[in-house]
Amino acid sequence: MDHNTDPASWIGGPTGGTPEDPRRSVVALRRRVLCLSDDLRLATRQADEAADRNREHVCSLESLEMMCGTQGREIGRYRAEVHRLREGRDTLQSSLESDRIIGLEPPSAAPEISALEAQIVDLNRDLDRRWDEIRHLQAHIDDLSQDRGNLESTIHHLASEVAQEGGEILDLQQANRDLDRSREEAEPTLSAMEESLRRTRSELDRVEAELLLSHSDRTDRGSSGPNLQSQPADPQHTGPTQVDLDQIVRERDSLQDQMRARDAEILLAQQTLRLWRSDLAAHRAGSASDKARLQMLEGDITRARHDVEVAQKACADRERTITENQAQIRTLSRDLGKVVRERDALPHEYTAAFQRLTSISATIGAPPSQTQLRLDPGSDTGQPAGWIPRSPSAETSGSEDQYADASGSKRSRNRSTSPSPS
Repeated sequence: MDHNTDPASWIGGPTGGTPEDPRRSVVALRRRVLCLSDDLRLATRQADEAADRNREHVCSLESLEMMCGTQGREIGRYRAEVHRLREGRDTLQSSLESDRIIGLEPPSAAPEISALEAQIVDLNRDLDRRWDEIRHLQAHIDDLSQDRGNLESTIHHLASEVAQEGGEILDLQQANRDLDRSREEAEPTLSAMEESLRRTRSELDRVEAELLLSHSDRTDRGSSGPNLQSQPADPQHTGPTQVDLDQIVRERDSLQDQMRARDAEILLAQQTLRLWRSDLAAHRAGSASDKARLQMLEGDITRARHDVEVAQKACADRERTITENQAQIRTLSRDLGKVVRERDALPHEYTAAFQRLTSISATIGAPPSQTQLRLDPGSDTGQPAGWIPRSPSAETSGSEDQYADASGSKRSRNRSTSPSPS
């Protein structure tokens, strides 16, 4: 809006010398008011568009908050799942430790560990997918923040335009007051001119009456006889001539034309001034409503800014929670790898224990086939392959007990078969 804000540059001097000056000033003032009305309507439309964009951003933020809430619930579910998997791992480790201590043969942990590995893989996949969604939401929030900055700049620009329009309206009001003051100052002059015209009209009427009277006197004297006509006229009783009368009539007509033109101009100026006042009142009402709408828009922008800050804080909290969950998952993966390595080490321990038992059996003379049937995980004892064997200490202690029992029974048989010393 490149308008000159100085009223003196587009409003002519109201105290000009010609009657056209007030009319031209009022016309220029009306033209200026129409231009300002168009500018204000444009600013109002831009403010409405900014309000619509702000509402769209608020809806987007609400949807983002809902999505963040959903992500939070999903992360809570994942944390519960991680906690459950950790408890299962702890239970499995405690059962392995207890079985190793008491020397029992626990069932194989391979299916449970495989299930844990599958659950860990699924959990990692879900977390990667959720992480991608969080990054997408963060990018969308960044776009909304950029749009919010653009919207704020637009609002500031509209506020400056409204302030400029308010200044121009104040200038118009001052110009209106100047026109009113000039009109009030011109009213005594017009009254004096009207009084002068009335006196001139009365003087013209009196002169016309005298002319008519003198003309009738001359007519009467001409009809009385030729002797009277030959007498010289008295210069003291001779009235105005016809030329003077015509000049006076022309002056009267000119004054009457000027009065009618002046009255028409004054009437037109009054009508234009009334129209301008009504337009100015409507413009003030529209400006008040625009200011109220702008204040509401600023309030909406403030609330939207607060909502965006809350959403960013919530997203930061969720990112921190996801980072903690990823650290827990890595810890759980390391623990699971340790369990898998321990499971892989069990067959080697079983092989070493079996070799020791074989050597012990060979030493005590026990049949290897029975030892094989009793200790082999895949034998006919009904135990499934893959069972974790006893610890070597337990097997060794059991073999030594059997050896001790066998030695005791052999000595008892020898004592029973040998003759007594008597």
